[in-house]
Amino acid sequence: MSETANRRLVLTLLLLLAAVLLWSVIDANRYYIWFAEAMPALAIVAILIITYKRFKFSSLFYVLLFVSFVWMLIGAHYTYERVPLFNWIRDEFGQNRNHFDRIGHYFQGIIPALAVKELAWRLNLIPHRNVRAIVALSFTLAVSGFYEIVEFLAYLAFGGEADDFLGHQGDEWDAQWDMIWAFCGGLTSILLLDKLHDKQIRKLNR
Repeated sequence: MSETANRRLVLTLLLLLAAVLLWSVIDANRYYIWFAEAMPALAIVAILIITYKRFKFSSLFYVLLFVSFVWMLIGAHYTYERVPLFNWIRDEFGQNRNHFDRIGHYFQGIIPALAVKELAWRLNLIPHRNVRAIVALSFTLAVSGFYEIVEFLAYLAFGGEADDFLGHQGDEWDAQWDMIWAFCGGLTSILLLDKLHDKQIRKLNR
């Protein structure tokens, strides 16, 4: 993808994300939850905008990041355990919880792995392909683990008032499952998206 096409894609995704953001904040279920869930996405968007001239990521990264942020904003609007479609899936198929958050953690694994791989390759930080993959997966687990620690600290600070943010829905293994889903997302980026991602990175390196 040319630099002009990349810029157009990023601008289009930003406009679409702004529309989703506006929908998300209007009549959100709980505004303090909305703030907690949406702020990380908005902070990352701000960083990417500021650094865009110095470093442009691949279109694959931007598209998947956009999907991930839309997912986060939907969860911020309803709270993760109350997203209507996944409540219907839970009730229709006799599941014991709303699994919307699991998909969010899956994306939480895909995005860091793609970012680390791309930065490590294009900045020539880690020349060896297999080492890049190991570092990307390790970073994915580190991000997921850090997020679980943040949730734990929120529980210590706010107790039951943090339940909507934690979204564990009575599952004592919620943190472990979240990290497993993130790891699966990291594996997806390394194993299934690898060829497409490599192709786009090579074009950017020309």
